Amino acid sequence: MIPPHRKAALAKSRKGKLLFAQRAQAIGQIAATDRASWKRSVGYHQRRKAEVNMFRDKTGFGERIRGRKLVNQRTEVGLNGKLLNCFAQPGLPQSHLIVPK
Repeated sequence: MIPPHRKAALAKSRKGKLLFAQRAQAIGQIAATDRASWKRSVGYHQRRKAEVNMFRDKTGFGERIRGRKLVNQRTEVGLNGKLLNCFAQPGLPQSHLIVPK
């Protein structure tokens, strides 16, 4: 679900009936807690991460998978993922655990 706008209001029809029940429910949940809690509860961040990874994969390796057989397609996607991780590794910070004495 796409998060509603920050100033979103409930939509009602001419007969006073509430429209867009799922959107209305999201607006109510956000009003009761906060936007960040709502995003965690519906898994919004996981969806965003998946979309970003698909974008990275498509820009780096093309729009389509070249393998014809399912086994080859799985291998290709796995190798693309490993290559993306290799590309990203040099840019990641080095972190070390510091244990106080």
